[in-house]
Amino acid sequence: NHTTEQYLAVGRRFLRAHGSRAGQEAILDFIGALASPANKQFCLNVIRKLYQASSWEWPLPPRMAPKVRAADQRRVKLSHDDVLRVIRAYKGWCDERLPLHVRESDSQHAAYVALATIYGFRREELARMTRSMLGGPDHDLLTVKTAKTGQVRLHRIPRKVLPYLQALPEAPVTTTTMGGIFWRVASTCHG
Repeated sequence: NHTTEQYLAVGRRFLRAHGSRAGQEAILDFIGALASPANKQFCLNVIRKLYQASSWEWPLPPRMAPKVRAADQRRVKLSHDDVLRVIRAYKGWCDERLPLHVRESDSQHAAYVALATIYGFRREELARMTRSMLGGPDHDLLTVKTAKTGQVRLHRIPRKVLPYLQALPEAPVTTTTMGGIFWRVASTCHG
């Protein structure tokens, strides 16, 4: 779910702070200094992979590694009514009658809302979506590589949704960016 740059950044930061072959205390200090519990788990996984790739012995016993509690995980939970409010809030963002600057400001979000509500794509799948994934003679087919199995799936896009998908980006976004987009989207149903 994270980009190669994010993995490398954590690895470099750890090596700059503690050098190679840092022991148990250095790892726990590095992880403990991080603010987000989910970030702690990600960084611990990166450091573990760094040790594996370097053929270094892992200094932490299995039960000593910090775990992310369910209560610390940031998850957006929307009720059926919330989802309907989000759809209503984003419906019409591709309307040609709206000024261009207004359409562009949230039209990409509207594309993600349309795909998430129609197909239930995972965050990683949505983050990889680009306009180039649209195909077929009428550009009404969407090719998606699933996050769970890696299988390629072909989805027919309803005609009413096609205008929204023109706002998909040229290049994929990160899953972190996608998470931020959906936090903003979710806030529209409460605002």
